[in-house]
Formats: sequence, C-alpha cells, structure tokens
Amino acid sequence: MSRFARAAVAAATLLLGAYAAAGARYYQPVYIYSYGGVPRGAYGTLGSARNSADSLQYIGCQVSAWTSSGTSMLCWARDAAGATAICSSSDARLVQVALGANGDSLVHFEWDASGTCTYLNVRAVSYYEPKS
Repeated sequence: MSRFARAAVAAATLLLGAYAAAGARYYQPVYIYSYGGVPRGAYGTLGSARNSADSLQYIGCQVSAWTSSGTSMLCWARDAAGATAICSSSDARLVQVALGANGDSLVHFEWDASGTCTYLNVRAVSYYEPKS
C-alpha cells in the first residue's frame, strides 16, 4: 500500500469517529501503530494527551534552525502504555507542516527504518479537545 493510501486510510479512520456537528468534541489519545510488526507511525491530539488521566502521554513536533545548516524538525510521542516514537527530517515540506501545529492540533507522523520522518499531517479542527 502506498504512503498516500495509508495516509488516506488513517485519515478516514480518524474522521469516521469524529462526525463534525455543531459542538462536537473528539478525544484522540496518542496511538502508535505498526506495519509488519515494526512501529512506523503515531498520531494523537495535543489536548487529549495533555488532559489524559495518565501521566505518560505526549505528542508534538519542534522546528529548529541553524545559520550554518538550515532547518529541521523532530516529532515524538508516547502512548498510555509507555511506547515511544520519534523521527526527524530536514525536508522543507515537512518543516513547513510542523510549523502549523498549535496546542489544539492533531499530529500524525510516520517514519522509515532509519528514523527519518516520511509523512507529517497537522490538523486544527474545532472538535479536537483543547489543552486545559
């Protein structure tokens, strides 16, 4: 399955449970998933991770810049079971997407065997739980 097909399936799965009606609210804890038994992706909303009853969940991305070598981004996550995920990239397109994250965003990322981010989606939608 192509990465675009996987992303479309993941997005459809996320949206099926989140019918966007007036006042809708959607809780999305951090979820780390595998392809062929190898962890390769993570998603969740910053608000749901921050507001979770456990003290383990987190998800987010950062962007860094150096005058000597340009910009890069790093995304990381930990689910309620304590599993962790991390990837990084200097790809300008992914850096630009990472800049769009805010405290109410859903962050979804995937990586390859070397730990390089290959996919990043940041969504800010009214039905995602805000950080409190």
